[in-house]
Amino acid sequence: MNGVLSFITMIGPTTQGAELWRSDGTEAGTFMLKAGVFLSTTPTALNGRIYFSAYDATNGFELWVSDGTEAGTMLVKDLNPGVNSANLALLTNVKGALHFVATDGTQGVGLWRLLTPAYYVVPRAYLPLIVQ
Repeated sequence: MNGVLSFITMIGPTTQGAELWRSDGTEAGTFMLKAGVFLSTTPTALNGRIYFSAYDATNGFELWVSDGTEAGTMLVKDLNPGVNSANLALLTNVKGALHFVATDGTQGVGLWRLLTPAYYVVPRAYLPLIVQ
């Protein structure tokens, strides 16, 4: 984005997962965007930002966004409040809107849509969780 590469990497021994980094091609311009945040999905680009599921110790696995800066890398919403995880999957850009599957901890697994630019997240439909 804007001449800056955002990438995921695992550097050194880690049990938590991959971290989000950015680089402008120089050593000084290459750094981790947010310490203590570990990605669990491949980022999805939308409107000059990337969205992804990531873990932190306060919120569990939830929806995050990054504009390629440290200040602009943040939790969008704690869909399943507290350390419980929303377990996001299938983040997809559909006609300029982010759709994904997640749980809020009460209704079960549901299809969600992110309305930008205000980061308003709404459930679209709840789907039955099939366990075999």
